[in-house]
Amino acid sequence: MFLIHLWKEWRDHRSLFLAQCAIVAIGAGLVAGLTPGENWHSVVLPSVLALAAIVALLLGGELIAGEIRREKHRLLARLPGALAAAFCAKVGVFVFFAVLCGAIGVAVGSVVHAAAAGPHYHVPAVGIGATVQQAWVIAALAAVAAWMLATSCWIRHGSLALPGALVLLAVVLLPLAWIERSNLGFSLLPSDHVLILILLLLAGLLAAYRSFTRGLRHGGAGGAALLHGLPLAVLLCVPAWGWGLHRLDQWRTVDPGDRDFRIIDALLGRTGQLAFVVAVNESSQWDCVPDHCLVVDLRDGSWTEPFSDPLGYFGDDLVRRCPGLRCGQQDLIPYSRYEPDGNGFARQSTWLDGATGALLPPPGNAREEAAFTERLRRNERATTTLRFGNGRTAWFLGDRLEVADPDGCVGTLPWDPADWPSWVAGEGIAVRRRFEPPEQRRFFDLNLGRIVVVDDAIADFLRLLPRSSRWLVGDARRGVRSFVEWDPVQRSTCAAQFLEPGERVVDILDDGVLLVTSPVERADWRHVLLVSARDGSRTLLRFADGTPAVVGGLGGLRHWTPGGRRILPGSDANGRFNARLDRTTATFSRAAEGRVIAPFDEDTALVITADERSLARVRFGSDEVEILFPR
Repeated sequence: MFLIHLWKEWRDHRSLFLAQCAIVAIGAGLVAGLTPGENWHSVVLPSVLALAAIVALLLGGELIAGEIRREKHRLLARLPGALAAAFCAKVGVFVFFAVLCGAIGVAVGSVVHAAAAGPHYHVPAVGIGATVQQAWVIAALAAVAAWMLATSCWIRHGSLALPGALVLLAVVLLPLAWIERSNLGFSLLPSDHVLILILLLLAGLLAAYRSFTRGLRHGGAGGAALLHGLPLAVLLCVPAWGWGLHRLDQWRTVDPGDRDFRIIDALLGRTGQLAFVVAVNESSQWDCVPDHCLVVDLRDGSWTEPFSDPLGYFGDDLVRRCPGLRCGQQDLIPYSRYEPDGNGFARQSTWLDGATGALLPPPGNAREEAAFTERLRRNERATTTLRFGNGRTAWFLGDRLEVADPDGCVGTLPWDPADWPSWVAGEGIAVRRRFEPPEQRRFFDLNLGRIVVVDDAIADFLRLLPRSSRWLVGDARRGVRSFVEWDPVQRSTCAAQFLEPGERVVDILDDGVLLVTSPVERADWRHVLLVSARDGSRTLLRFADGTPAVVGGLGGLRHWTPGGRRILPGSDANGRFNARLDRTTATFSRAAEGRVIAPFDEDTALVITADERSLARVRFGSDEVEILFPR
């Protein structure tokens, strides 16, 4: 019976099939002849295959719709069992001639393209990327063809079958597109696209089969076929929608116990009981994953996620550009998020109480606004790392750079909001202006109160350390990094008399004493010293056990204990560590490795562990590590 139906399809549609092959051959020849200088695989071959696919789809709609319009299916409709064989024959004939059209197009196009390109023509090898891309296109065309067969059972005009199939596919895919568009950064995986294509192909074929074999039984019209086929197609598409929602839930869900869980940053609240954590699930499946803002109770490890915006984070743009601007326990925690507007995205900020984690309502009047501004000023002043050797401190309040004298008098420094702070450099700030080339060296001198452009003669530097009206700059022009004093007003340099050859300045302490590393016999290791820039006095630092402080590296973001003692990360022969500098005893008290977030008190600090999966309490003077989150 199947072979009889194949013969019937050939007899009824042979003129249509021959016209299809002729159109593809002529079109392929024209495309190849008009593009002799184009690459075969990247331009000509896709064009030829696209032409063959369009012709096959347009004419293939007549296989069923044309037969229904001419009422040639009524004889088969009297024998319901014959409809299944007839449908399989139509699908087989359509697939055969679609492949045949593609082969004819490729053959004619390659011959014409080679003749037009000249005697030195050679076909370049096709890459794996092009092969995968073509496979995707073929799979998508197969899904369109399946839905076109279904729509051709529902309408009498074959020319409308393809547009109808495209409209239905657009409606079916609309929920998946909405899922991606409404969740910025989310996208379905390539494996999901394969699954969805398979579901669409099966849905189209089964809907077409049911529409033809059940809807057209006993001479049924297109309306009956529609009622039999369309609900089945929609029902078969429901798993694709459910899978899209499942993937979205996977993408948006955070699990601190998952092996892909990573802590990006954290802030410690004012009482030391709450940590405000920004974390991600760094799954290898997605290129872009959302940030998760967690409020963690360090007393028992419990946590909540009060915000679900994938573009939100604890902190503000200032700290994200310059992480070393603040340290210590925060009274106010900023939460920033980006919302789309007419020109892209606009940042919106809200504030949380650092002690309770409660969301603070926006000020309702001028009095509340003034009270909140003063509270924010106190928080910024208490946590700033911009500290002068003479007891002054500076901090950012919105777009203003404020400064306070030791007696409490607050003023402002002339800061341009278009400048971006990059890092804290001694008693200055490295600055970048938006869209400015990164090679330009610009620094804001907190003592001079203005921007200074670093001289070209000292374009290579390690650290900028203003001291009074002169700076210490790292100079590597001679291949060996050394430190010299530089006057930004006179733009002149002189040797730093208090430093010996090969010594490197790690940082400047609040009273102008320098933290310096000096080479030992082995070039990889260095002693740590305190050097006074005023009188040149030198003090060798030791670890708490009395051994000299010999390190491989030292220095990082600035942190102070509540009593004013510096905390520095470093490394030595035993590995990485954190150390508290005790000036009175000239000792380093070591603690376990981890990125310091803030100290709890003089002896303990909150750190992100080395694997970035936990928050822990470390104790200076011991290797004790207490995991606080997750538990």
